[in-house]
Amino acid sequence: MTNSVVQAASAAEAWLGLMDAGSYAPAWQAAATYFQQQIALPAWEEAAGAGRGPLKALHGRVLHRASEEHHLPGAPEGDYVLIQYLSRFDGAEQAVETVAMQREDKAGWKAVGYYIS
Repeated sequence: MTNSVVQAASAAEAWLGLMDAGSYAPAWQAAATYFQQQIALPAWEEAAGAGRGPLKALHGRVLHRASEEHHLPGAPEGDYVLIQYLSRFDGAEQAVETVAMQREDKAGWKAVGYYIS
């Protein structure tokens, strides 16, 4: 793994810790500026709660794959790392969490997208 991937994965895991705790407002505040511009805090809290709430407690998460990207659909060009985790929850024995991380100049790597299936 490249240094960028290692740094992005570390930042993603810290951000996912907020999601695991149900701290959706702090997760939004810790996300990339572009993320915050795409979804208002109340809408994020509602969407995150609807997506994560039924899953309940996390039982494990393993890094599955990560790739460096410069283009993400609908996002401006930039430095991104797309990370997938294989995760287990009370409410889902097998889930795939995808976190898109964006490098913001002085702020480092920040979440710019989150999807779970």
